[in-house]
Amino acid sequence: MNTLSLPTELLLKHLARFTSKKALVINAPDSKLLSLLPTESSNTDWSFFDFEYSAHREKVAVAKQVNFSAEKLTCGAVIAQNTTYDLIIIFLPKSRELVAYTLALASAHTTQNGTVALVGEKKAGIKSARDVLEKHIGKIVWKEPGKHSEIIVAHLEKTPASFQPEYTEPSVVIGNISLTTRSLPGVFSLGELDGGTRLLLEHLPSSVSGKVLDFGCGSGIIGTMVAKMYPEANVDMTDSSMLAIASAKETIKHNTLSNARVFVSDIFSHITESYDLIISNPPFHDGYETAYDVTHTFFKEAPRFLKPGGTVLIVANAFLPYQKILTEVFGNCRIVVENPQFKILESIR
Repeated sequence: MNTLSLPTELLLKHLARFTSKKALVINAPDSKLLSLLPTESSNTDWSFFDFEYSAHREKVAVAKQVNFSAEKLTCGAVIAQNTTYDLIIIFLPKSRELVAYTLALASAHTTQNGTVALVGEKKAGIKSARDVLEKHIGKIVWKEPGKHSEIIVAHLEKTPASFQPEYTEPSVVIGNISLTTRSLPGVFSLGELDGGTRLLLEHLPSSVSGKVLDFGCGSGIIGTMVAKMYPEANVDMTDSSMLAIASAKETIKHNTLSNARVFVSDIFSHITESYDLIISNPPFHDGYETAYDVTHTFFKEAPRFLKPGGTVLIVANAFLPYQKILTEVFGNCRIVVENPQFKILESIR
């Protein structure tokens, strides 16, 4: 039996303190929560919203089992316009920038004097999020600690206003190629080019053609640079983060590329084509913890989506055991280049 996260347990313990007719839960880490809400004995109409498509898929699967309406489950970078709630419960996002983004988004979809609750673990920064809650929503009206977690609650004190996502626009220059990316909070390497991605882009193959997949594209830096450097290539970019998808679409649009597209996929869930090159700076963090499941699945399934002779080219932190895993999967793996922090690894099907 799967255990619930500490924030979910804390929310359920104090759920009776909330009275609402229409409620939205954002970023819920436990899909099982759908079966634990008092939908039949309560007048509350519950809905769920996720920034992560993978989390949304899990909830859709659970909804079918517990007779929860799939229409009440949505995901995206923004909430649908003209929808408001008198209660919004937010599970603490991964970064302080994303906390501010989510609370600003919630404020645009909360009825005046409606309730906004923020719940999360102490190690994830729930205490430091209090001032952000008060800035975007209003003064804290009550709070309750739990086991290594806390829930803080405020009422919306201002008139709800429309929400417009604000993108950062860092410029990237590799050799004689420059581009401007557009990135939302919660997207990897917000506002700057990380060292691993730069090392990868500086050591791309001398020629690239055919179909290219940028897996875990983030704001689209890698895929967009490949599309600009090699106009004969056709580049697909995928990510499970709806914030990343929105960012990458804006990056493609901003750089007026006709040989690149972006679409959401939970690892390979929505990928149907075979590629000549799969390129990635794969994720290994899940919030504030290290997690390898997604990357391991990516490595093991990648050969099915490569053409014969196709290549996987990735960047890895030096301490990660990716070279061993790629060798086991492909039967080969070479280090293209390395420095004390990163390695660029290549495997051929």
